[in-house]
Amino acid sequence: MAKIETVSIINIVEAKTKIDFVKEKLLEMQEVSAFIDEKMFEEDPETGSQFLEPEIGMNDAYPKENEMMHSYWDEIKRNAPPGFSIDSNLIRHLSFNEAHDWFDITKKDIPRELTKVEEYKKQLFLIEYLDSLHPEVSRVTEIVLSGDLDAALKTIFATLDSKIRVHIEAKPTEATVSMIGKAFKNAKLISPQEESTDSARNFLQGVIGYYRNTILHNPLPTSRNRLDASLSLFTLAHEAFRLFDSCSKPRDPFLES
Repeated sequence: MAKIETVSIINIVEAKTKIDFVKEKLLEMQEVSAFIDEKMFEEDPETGSQFLEPEIGMNDAYPKENEMMHSYWDEIKRNAPPGFSIDSNLIRHLSFNEAHDWFDITKKDIPRELTKVEEYKKQLFLIEYLDSLHPEVSRVTEIVLSGDLDAALKTIFATLDSKIRVHIEAKPTEATVSMIGKAFKNAKLISPQEESTDSARNFLQGVIGYYRNTILHNPLPTSRNRLDASLSLFTLAHEAFRLFDSCSKPRDPFLES
């Protein structure tokens, strides 16, 4: 994936426009190259020669179609959005530019790129959602756009774990989960409302325990859509950060009255 300089330069609206344009040009490329099929490489029963030699250069055999094909490709390169890159197979086949390369472009390369386009659109949706969450969650935008949702989640929950440990002054040998319990007892962590202390403690312990035992050691489940699976975890992290922020500062006296 292309490296994004900073998260702030990602313009979601512009990225959506560009990825739709890339999809349009990929479909136009596929339409141009679709006339190349396996039957064209078969031998003519009357002459014994192939209708079309697989190694023939398309710039010589079909100059008009070749010009259109590479014109669309140039437009794709100029308009690809941040974080979206074309697979090397398509680039290689366009470079060699022989008849059999066009067959692979039609049947394999472009379908694969169209799948990537849809995945990119889902990532943009997720980034829009992340922008509405806690800053510590939304800051992983660049990782999400690269497609590595597992790394994004581990980064977020590791940050939460680290911030809690620093605040409660946990020693390297002390487990975060048990130290959260002690922190609520010695008032290093204070629930915004006294009657919700148990709930706040249990929630933070549960989130960190889930991170330590599950997220840290297991990838997102493949039995369901990875985007759907990650959404609930990003939301969980958002709520945990909000609660930690509230519990790491003195209780508002007006809430106790």
